[in-house]
Amino acid sequence: MNNELISRRLKEIRTETLRMSQKEFSESLGVSKPLISMWENVNNEKGPSKEMAIKVARLANISVAYVLGESNEKDPNITAKDELEEIMLQIRSKNPEKQKELTEIIKNIMKITGD
Repeated sequence: MNNELISRRLKEIRTETLRMSQKEFSESLGVSKPLISMWENVNNEKGPSKEMAIKVARLANISVAYVLGESNEKDPNITAKDELEEIMLQIRSKNPEKQKELTEIIKNIMKITGD
């Protein structure tokens, strides 16, 4: 994980996308202002947890992968589409029997979620 990149992105999201002070940002996320300052310090080794990155992404309507420095794509819809395409490529690389099994698992998950 590239903590320097994550630090820069968090500050960019806070200041450019959300146009918030550290105090406003911390209140929106339910964390302390010093924690925000620590996250934005490029020399710091500790960034936000995955759960907190999800909160930031939802607040700013950007992809979690962008917050975590895993992608340069901000649009959460495009990032999700790319992830699904990657999963489909992995499924297609399996033998036909395994493909069928994985397809059934996905169908069952869709039934459980009600979609």
